[in-house]
Amino acid sequence: MRFAFFGFLLAFVSHAVAADDAGRPAAVSSAATNDLVWLTDLEAAKKQAAAEKKGILVAFIGSDWCVWCKRLEKEVFSTDEFKAQKDFVLVALDFPREKTLPEDVRARNEALRKDWKTGGFPAVVLLDAEGRPYARTGYLPGGPKKYLDNLSYLRGLDNEIGRKAFFESSAEKEAREAAYKEKLGVLINAGNFDAVCEHIDAHFKHERGGKVLAAFNKCLMSEVLDPNDKSRALKYVEEAIAEGEVLGNEPLMNFFRMKRMRIRNGQ
Repeated sequence: MRFAFFGFLLAFVSHAVAADDAGRPAAVSSAATNDLVWLTDLEAAKKQAAAEKKGILVAFIGSDWCVWCKRLEKEVFSTDEFKAQKDFVLVALDFPREKTLPEDVRARNEALRKDWKTGGFPAVVLLDAEGRPYARTGYLPGGPKKYLDNLSYLRGLDNEIGRKAFFESSAEKEAREAAYKEKLGVLINAGNFDAVCEHIDAHFKHERGGKVLAAFNKCLMSEVLDPNDKSRALKYVEEAIAEGEVLGNEPLMNFFRMKRMRIRNGQ
């Protein structure tokens, strides 16, 4: 029963971490951003990225209706800090409601949105220089520094495992999660905390927010295996808080801080 409760907590935290061609964002035109160039053709972006040895950032936006897209543009994309980034070729794929895109452009944008399962708006997908997607994000509060820190963090997923995980189906993910939890239960029953930590690290290594999830999982498992070792549990929740700052997810951080307070209070 207790393990089931911790399974609920893990699911909550995982969900919180995983949360968001003629058209450019209206305020992200080259004129509005001092010649910051947003391409509208992914194939052209791939050629440029290959030549410049850069990654590709693709923003799926609703330029004339999406409030959060406009906030992302105002708070991040239009800032001097973001304009100075040199890691990505930028692509904006628009899904307007008040204007009509050419049919070939609309169809091309929609096909990518479907293939990459971007969901809501804004959606930001990171690709390697060959145009292979490996990570996704969206709007994050906190301004350009936090956003750029998060992009830097996500670049760590630019590998074979990250690219495979990007296209992982719901059924495949559920099967992987089930296998992870089954082995985790065996290791917990054996009382081997070091083995539990190794299993957790291996599972979350290539996931967005993986370090955060791994640290918090270790905190929870520490309490399961030895409820009296408050210092060890506190160590891992502090690690989760430190790693989580870059994600810009204040509700999640508040959850971690509440957990820290409860540990300190012996709850």
